[in-house]
Amino acid sequence: MLYVIADGIRGKALQQLELPNLKIISRNALHSYGSLGDYEDIQFTKEIGLANLMTGVTSTKHKVVDNSLSQIDQTSYPSLLKRIKSEKNLHTAAFSTNEEFYNVVLKDADMGSLAISDADILTKTKEEISKGTSDLIVSHFSEPYIVGLQHSFEADDQEYLEALRAFDTALGELIETIKQRPTYGQENWLVVITSSIGGPAENSQVDNTSYGDNERNTITFFYNPKFSRSLLTRPNSTEIPYDGSAIRYTYGSPAVNATLQDASSFNFDTSDDFTIVFFFNVKYYEQPQLSYHLIQT
Repeated sequence: MLYVIADGIRGKALQQLELPNLKIISRNALHSYGSLGDYEDIQFTKEIGLANLMTGVTSTKHKVVDNSLSQIDQTSYPSLLKRIKSEKNLHTAAFSTNEEFYNVVLKDADMGSLAISDADILTKTKEEISKGTSDLIVSHFSEPYIVGLQHSFEADDQEYLEALRAFDTALGELIETIKQRPTYGQENWLVVITSSIGGPAENSQVDNTSYGDNERNTITFFYNPKFSRSLLTRPNSTEIPYDGSAIRYTYGSPAVNATLQDASSFNFDTSDDFTIVFFFNVKYYEQPQLSYHLIQT
């Protein structure tokens, strides 16, 4: 298995470009340009995205909540590499240009190294594919995100476009290297390509859901020559008929507490017309109860 992670690949931008190697890969891949890097209600960061991808859980469990991976909980939620090492007799390798990610999360790989650039990542990964014995190779590319921060994450930004083209070229070389292995005919490779984070971009449509956050807009490809093309599109979250907020009830002591984001919303004037609708979703225990009230003037 080859697990390719790239920082800063915004799915919507990449989809507009139809780069040659990813176009070929998509013919034999379950893939999406609208995958969601995270759904938690916190400020999303690259480090949260990397922790999500390597542990399989979100910040509520792995505890990474900002720009540092130092607080990651790999005891309760071990990384993919750590889990494989403890449960399977498989050889793993990992390469990254990010020192913290390499030393904190990728440290459990049987072999690997820090790289000085994405080009170096490509060279090291190809060498391991050709001459190594690893069952899982993790390759982490970072330059699209660096370029995007310096310029923009728009598809028509020339510098960002060149960074995406370089990544696409690298993917083509990696898959070709896999196919050139002497034992390739007896092997069954899975190539996973994804991004840890997208990047800030201009929104042409109003979307107040997680899917409207361009930094959470990532890509995901599961490639194998035996797969048929399968594109998973993101849900249509730009035409939601209702947008608002409501009282949130939580249970504790006292038994029921009600909170409202804007208490002044209910400061009605004597001349105002208003409608208030109460919906109750009651979990039944011993005595079922269901009630609703409608007040209208």
